[in-house]
Amino acid sequence: MKSGKLKRNFWLTAEIECMLNLIKEVKCTQGSTQTTTHHTFTQIASKMKKHGFPNKSPTQVRRKWFQMKSAYLCYKKGNIDRLFLIPEKFRTVIAQFVENNKMRRIASITSTQNQMKSKRNIKTHGKRHIHLKFLHISIYFY
Repeated sequence: MKSGKLKRNFWLTAEIECMLNLIKEVKCTQGSTQTTTHHTFTQIASKMKKHGFPNKSPTQVRRKWFQMKSAYLCYKKGNIDRLFLIPEKFRTVIAQFVENNKMRRIASITSTQNQMKSKRNIKTHGKRHIHLKFLHISIYFY
């Protein structure tokens, strides 16, 4: 057996709870624009060791997080069988993480769209000129 190979990845309820609390903490300190990166999971694994859970690597933390998140998204699309991958105690927590992330993405997309709209409104020779590129038309107001 290779020394670098990870052991079977069993998760205790206390470990999952600690991981979710640390993800929430890290996401709050990073801000809403930051995505979960390898550095994020390294931080979480390190903090889990400090909280008394030394057996979880950044890779294991990442896999557990994405497994639970994926299971919730599949459940929302109608695949009820995947819901068993999330312990019942944590289903609402995972739902809040996913739904809050969706709302942040929608707000970000809306902000980007508004910026694009404002760039489209340009003044031309004292007349207001709106160029709607996606419709291939221009409208002039006098």
